[in-house]
Amino acid sequence: MRNRFFDVVILGAGPAGMLAAICLARAGKKVALLDRPAGQNKSLEYTKVGESVPAAINVFLQKLNLNLVDATIHRPIPGSDSLWAGEQLQQDSIQHSQGMGWRLDRIEFEKDLLRQAIQSGAELLPALLHNSHHDGTRWQLKIDTNECIESEFTVDASGRTAVLARKSGSMRIKGPPLVALWAVGQPAETYTAQTLTESQANGWWYGAHLPDGRPLAIFHTSARYAAELSHQPEKWWKQFSSTYLLQKKINSQTLHNAELKINEARTTSLQQPYGDYWAACGDAALSFDPLSSQGIFNALASAHMLSQAILNPDRQAAMQGYSEQLGKIADIYQLRRLQYYQRAYEFHGHEFWKEQLAGAHR
Repeated sequence: MRNRFFDVVILGAGPAGMLAAICLARAGKKVALLDRPAGQNKSLEYTKVGESVPAAINVFLQKLNLNLVDATIHRPIPGSDSLWAGEQLQQDSIQHSQGMGWRLDRIEFEKDLLRQAIQSGAELLPALLHNSHHDGTRWQLKIDTNECIESEFTVDASGRTAVLARKSGSMRIKGPPLVALWAVGQPAETYTAQTLTESQANGWWYGAHLPDGRPLAIFHTSARYAAELSHQPEKWWKQFSSTYLLQKKINSQTLHNAELKINEARTTSLQQPYGDYWAACGDAALSFDPLSSQGIFNALASAHMLSQAILNPDRQAAMQGYSEQLGKIADIYQLRRLQYYQRAYEFHGHEFWKEQLAGAHR
């Protein structure tokens, strides 16, 4: 029996993978999304706690005729309050020309994206990639159900792991180590809709209340200090208690007994985000320091750009253009990141900030 064939197989059903599937399926391509269903990932509700997206998301989704931001589920972000390098700055986004950004319920947002992908004609294959090989004509993709599928083109949307890109020999460039330690507490009766950021001597905080009212507090620090805090959570709570801004706007009692989680948060990128009959998008191609608040938006935008390159009759030239555009985005992001981290280093003078200003690691 012949293997099932798809025009495009997409590895990963996160925001990037699902938007690429929507765009390609709408264009008439036979598309498969390869990923384990959310229900089989018991830690999903803890790892996808919510994320903010900028106001630019409104115009972007409107152009794609996608209604994914339901105001009864997600919450508008009226602005931000930041205490960075000793300077407090409040920004009001109510009068923003593109409207307000959104605090997403990640679970519901991804459910809606998947629903749109399937309605557009994409097929979800509940499996993970076991190994891959390109025979000069097609990709032979063996999945962990012991089946083999074939594709003319494969998209790596597998997140920071960049499964196919790494197997294809693309060098992954990593920024200075940065680790996020976070906790989600119990819903609060009153809460702020603002995004909160605050720098400290040995790291920086992100704070917010999720759409359901639960408080979220994330401390970003070095890998060494993160390891210490993860083994001694009481130090994380003490660090939170020493904040000026966050502890005023997030009731520490709502975080009491919350489980501490840990994630990598460093900047990463692929030296080459495409190759023969494959390309990467989303975090697999370029992942940002959370300070940018651009993770979800970048995932969606890069997936759209890549889908257009795949559909272009002159695909090779389009892929080169895609790579150059990602490079420009990375340069702009790095410049802004360095500006913020330089200010923090000049103010705090701590080794953490000096390390964050260091060059990239391979």
